[in-house]
Amino acid sequence: MNAVATETCVPTADPAAMLNAFVSHIENDHDVALETDETGARYIENAGFRITLAATDAGLRIHLAGPNPKMMVFFKDAIAQHVAEFDEAIAKSLRWTGETSVTGDLPDNFRILTLKRKSSPMPGLVRATVNVEDETMFETDGLHLRLMLPANPGREPIWPSMGANGAPVWPQGDDRLHARYITIRHARPDDRELDLDVVSHGEGLISGWASGAEIGTEIGAMGPVGETVLPEAMDYLLIADQTGLPAVARFLETVSQDATGQVICEADGDLRAYLPETKLSVTAIPSVDFSRDMRAHVAQVLRPGKTGYALFLGEFQDAQALRKTFKGDLGLGKGQQISAAYWRRGEAGFEA
Repeated sequence: MNAVATETCVPTADPAAMLNAFVSHIENDHDVALETDETGARYIENAGFRITLAATDAGLRIHLAGPNPKMMVFFKDAIAQHVAEFDEAIAKSLRWTGETSVTGDLPDNFRILTLKRKSSPMPGLVRATVNVEDETMFETDGLHLRLMLPANPGREPIWPSMGANGAPVWPQGDDRLHARYITIRHARPDDRELDLDVVSHGEGLISGWASGAEIGTEIGAMGPVGETVLPEAMDYLLIADQTGLPAVARFLETVSQDATGQVICEADGDLRAYLPETKLSVTAIPSVDFSRDMRAHVAQVLRPGKTGYALFLGEFQDAQALRKTFKGDLGLGKGQQISAAYWRRGEAGFEA
């Protein structure tokens, strides 16, 4: 697939100050390290894409390059959201070079998925196998899909449309959508199928769709997005509640056969049977009091100086606590650990 590139310029009286603010926001709030190129510009690489930020006389130049034009929508949307945190009006006024999307059309990375069958890979999870008519979805090996349904059940869906700034425009009011990122557990391009493993006891509309929808029911999706391979290390510490468990399973398929470490996940069934076979030890912690028991167990098994990469996927407060553990107790820096919140206690999802 041919590489694609585009750029925009954020007008500002002090480009250097905005660049520093952007870098600080990304590194401190999202715990992602940016590199510096030979010109002094800052950049980050993700899923084969490279986002470059540079202070120029005209403003903050943002250059985006990567292998897949459909994934451009995701990155443009993320950039617009970051700009909006500084100035919402400027975010709406962004214009990208070579923009091919038509304002008002469906986003390039949007598809309709059809529920084909359901199964239970382990207690607490339902596997929704969906049919994908658009075979171009399989051109990108992303970890997640952003599934969406009307926030008002039974209402005819109004899907996102493209805005002039390259980012999706989400319906509002009674037409607003409930959306959530769900992990792709398996992809079968020849059959045009995806397996989506979803927590079956969740309170959100997406969990309800996976558990209760009839075969043939449709759902909107954007993506896929997200890295599918962990940074290389010889010893891992991988922790997740049930929402992050499918992603841990995907990641374990890519680790070196000689890698060691620990997998600690919420599970009420046979966790080893669900996960790919590796040399990492596996500990299942029951759902009852998972947060408390998980944190206590992690404190007992930490191996400072040996763990090369640490990961947590799950609830927001747990993610905050584990981030401190990874940095403080294990001494891991940016690029050596990530603690991502998949949900927040008391919130069923979000409405876009």
